[in-house]
Amino acid sequence: MKNIRISSSVAGLIVLGIVLGLWINRPREPSIDLGAAAPKFVAAGTMKLLDVASVEVATVGVDIMPPEVQLRIDLNNGANGYLGYYTNGRWGANLVLTRPVQGGTDNVGQVTVEGFSLDDFYNVYSKPPQSSGVFVPVHRSRVSTFSREWWLSLMDREGLDSLESEISSEDTRLVRRDGTPFAVCGRDKYGIPTIAFVSSKLALQSILKFSPIQTDDGSTVSTSLEVYNVKGQNVALVDTRPSPGPQLSLTSAVDHDSEVPILGHTLDPTGTKLIPFRSPYPQGDEGVVSWLAQPMYRGRLPLRLIGADGSEIWFSGKTIGR
Repeated sequence: MKNIRISSSVAGLIVLGIVLGLWINRPREPSIDLGAAAPKFVAAGTMKLLDVASVEVATVGVDIMPPEVQLRIDLNNGANGYLGYYTNGRWGANLVLTRPVQGGTDNVGQVTVEGFSLDDFYNVYSKPPQSSGVFVPVHRSRVSTFSREWWLSLMDREGLDSLESEISSEDTRLVRRDGTPFAVCGRDKYGIPTIAFVSSKLALQSILKFSPIQTDDGSTVSTSLEVYNVKGQNVALVDTRPSPGPQLSLTSAVDHDSEVPILGHTLDPTGTKLIPFRSPYPQGDEGVVSWLAQPMYRGRLPLRLIGADGSEIWFSGKTIGR
């Protein structure tokens, strides 16, 4: 009888611990977002993102061909260069890196990532030299129930990236004619100028960031584009910080419980194989496909987002920081 009481007490404590852990990690959605910026209507068309020298760092197309293409982001590499584009619409999202032949319209090749509308895999295609795609399954790693890692995951879960975590200081929220949001402009917790593109429910779809490059005046930046899938997982990153970039890295495993990415890969120089990170983040020229390599243009602050009508929609500020 005594053993039964002890077993019942232990079981009760375990259940209590589970309930307490779940309660601590319950979703918290405040009724009013006190940090939200005022909405600003932006008409359908193409916006230009210009640096201080009026060089187009990127262009953003909104509802160009709705609903097939609701959003298109083109990344430029200086006045005469081009890096690729990201699209999101009825048929899902695609990311394409390309390098046009100098002075012409033909491409020497491109890397295409598609399948962001799914949550369990996506594909990478390179042309040249491969004809078939690189299949990238998104695995989920599950820890043993009641293990040390399991208890820690209950008490200390970081969770998915969110609009609030990625843009801690908002300048403006851009909305369509019907009032649905599609982008939020501002700065992240480090004061880095950031534009987050979101769904109508403010779920992250992609993020443009302009990180500082070490210079005397602190106004030189590099462009990066993060892409999320329908589960809100960060699954692809294009970074222009490496000198021969652009650098492409991919997520291939996430934590089963928190959905946080825990394993990443880059493409090898041929664009045909996946290589695990040798450190927490890609280093040097890891993830740079050799036939897409090109010197990277370095934009300078301030950045201005200009609407199709020529009006200024967003001003980044002249320096990094709050």
